[in-house]
Amino acid sequence: VDVNEKPKFKESSYAYSIAEDINVDETNLLGSVAAEDQDAESTISYSLEGDEAALFSINASTGEIFIRDGTTFDYETKSSYSFEVVASDEILEDRVSVTVNITDVNEKPIFEDASYEFTVAENAGQTVLGSVVGSDPDADAEITYFLDGEDSEFFVINPNSGEITTSENATFDYEAKYSYSFGVVASDGVLDARVPVTVNVTNVPEPPVFAEETLIYNVKESAEMGEIVATLTVADDDCKGE
Repeated sequence: VDVNEKPKFKESSYAYSIAEDINVDETNLLGSVAAEDQDAESTISYSLEGDEAALFSINASTGEIFIRDGTTFDYETKSSYSFEVVASDEILEDRVSVTVNITDVNEKPIFEDASYEFTVAENAGQTVLGSVVGSDPDADAEITYFLDGEDSEFFVINPNSGEITTSENATFDYEAKYSYSFGVVASDGVLDARVPVTVNVTNVPEPPVFAEETLIYNVKESAEMGEIVATLTVADDDCKGE
């Protein structure tokens, strides 16, 4: 007398590995499982079980496991997923555990803001402007900062903290140039991220300056009241262009 026998998986467990940056729109096949049934006329149907199975689907006939569309993975948040595959002949079933390991992929640093803007007063000495802040999704990564761009020569950045100061010998004149632009690059040693920085120079009232330090004029003793003795020339940088 024939006795129905339950399906049996060929392996005691299955494990797969995928990179955290996998694009499931291009490839979503994870792998496949296989079970056998000693009963010749039996048809095996596969299904998934477990809370973490929601990110995956299985072909009920072939045992092929797929990643669902729109699924993303982040190694730093969760490095593995586990669920079960059930093989059933509609009466009896067998179960096997599946583990999906997420492999870490180096990710570039990220700045907290899309751009940074600072101000410095004209004629100021060496000044701390502020800091740019970057982070790296990879927990063990170390970020180094450096400046990039033509106007960056007037500034200095702390490679570890991201603090930006004006260069020791830099001078700023609002009337000559009122804005400086450059980039800050954050590097983890392999990948870089760049953010634009603008430094606006604020105007400071400056005293008028005589054309000559000492002025000497001669006046005739016969000069009448109200007669023009001399014309004085004074320059004021705050009035340039006016």
